[in-house]
Amino acid sequence: MNTGAYVCDSCGKGIQRGNLVSHAKNRVKRVRKPNLHAVTVLKSGKKVKVRLCTSCLRKANRPGRGKSEK
Repeated sequence: MNTGAYVCDSCGKGIQRGNLVSHAKNRVKRVRKPNLHAVTVLKSGKKVKVRLCTSCLRKANRPGRGKSEK
């Protein structure tokens, strides 16, 4: 997977760069960062700290939450 500061450990979602365009077509650089959360999950029987975006966090099977819905 991709390693770095604003990157989801599950899906690899990261920073998106682009322009913020006003009605007058003025362009200003902008950055969109994923909403990451540091969570501890069980991976092959071991507790591992990972950073997951909110969409991956909802999909993950976490203890006490039951099965994920599709």
